[in-house]
Amino acid sequence: MSANADDRIVTRCASTVKDAYLLHYVTDDDIAEADADNVISKTWNALTFLCYCQDVEFGTRTGGEKKRFDYGDHVKEEERLKSDCALLLKALKAEYPEKSKIDDVCRVFFRTQFFY
Repeated sequence: MSANADDRIVTRCASTVKDAYLLHYVTDDDIAEADADNVISKTWNALTFLCYCQDVEFGTRTGGEKKRFDYGDHVKEEERLKSDCALLLKALKAEYPEKSKIDDVCRVFFRTQFFY
């Protein structure tokens, strides 16, 4: 992420996706022990970035921030990011059995027409 990203927003997004997605598969210890190449870390990073982008987009669309991008291009990029997140979540599910149903707060599966 950019050095210009607000750390408070990034931290909130990381916590949100951890609770909504990751903890339904793995424990806090698994997350802490995961290295950068592990599917857990990759999934957490991708979901955090998606959540951050959605948060910034919401602020921009509601007039809270200045528009910095063309929405047509942004929607395509968001769909691609959601596709990547869906694939990572499926890889995580294949490696770690699901303990409970996820809370799809980033609308990874609904908006991209992926089925969970």
